[in-house]
Amino acid sequence: MVNASRASPLRLRPPASDPGPCCLPTNQFALVWLLGLCWFPQLGKTEVLVNTCISAVQHLRPLRGGAQSHLLSASDGFWYVTKFQNNPQHIRVLANEMLATNLGLALGLPMPRVEVIEVSDWLIEQTEGLRIALGGSKIPCRRGKQLGSLYVGCESPGMSFDYLPRELLQGVRNLSDFAG
Repeated sequence: MVNASRASPLRLRPPASDPGPCCLPTNQFALVWLLGLCWFPQLGKTEVLVNTCISAVQHLRPLRGGAQSHLLSASDGFWYVTKFQNNPQHIRVLANEMLATNLGLALGLPMPRVEVIEVSDWLIEQTEGLRIALGGSKIPCRRGKQLGSLYVGCESPGMSFDYLPRELLQGVRNLSDFAG
């Protein structure tokens, strides 16, 4: 397996009047371009740095929360909390999370890395759990490029906490990184 997070970044240029088949859709290009201008001003206004993406290989389980994220296993061997473009909180949630993560990293905070994760039609069609509840019905998650945050929980996806019980707080190694 290749660790795509260590692969060489791609350089994208704004689409010409006839962008051709290889360009990102306008809304995705604008997001990448805006984030590139914020975090890599040395590249100039005509190109941005984008990491090559990894692929989802298995759906592990849906997660709680307003964006209805899903825990996915990826081609690089890691697990990712994946937010889809068609989540109920809008595509802006993906941009907000990427921006907040980069801001946290710039401030020196311990943050899980974020990756672009490609989710195939096949995985969505073959996995009944890859659905989002909207207006009383369930719709399939959108295929294509989504935002994945590295899952930092236990190796058992069933053992995660919304809060940390006092008994387990003593085992936290980086307690000073938390406010309060």
